[in-house]
Amino acid sequence: MSTPRYMARQWRVTEHDAHFAITDETGLHLAGVYFDDQPWQQPMMKRMSKDGALRLAREIAKLSMLLQMEKEINSGKI
Repeated sequence: MSTPRYMARQWRVTEHDAHFAITDETGLHLAGVYFDDQPWQQPMMKRMSKDGALRLAREIAKLSMLLQMEKEINSGKI
């Protein structure tokens, strides 16, 4: 009998007024990446551009799959 494989919970990126929120499938807020649309304010506010913040938020959302793979490797399933 094979051992059951569990799918990693998907993390979603949602855009809000000045940040991207990363949430899991239950709606739990995991992280927020803040941005500023005004280039002259970004260094002063220590915020990223909108494109940079979106790239970072998407990379954070990929962590759910990597964490699941690490668990499977450590438990000997892979």
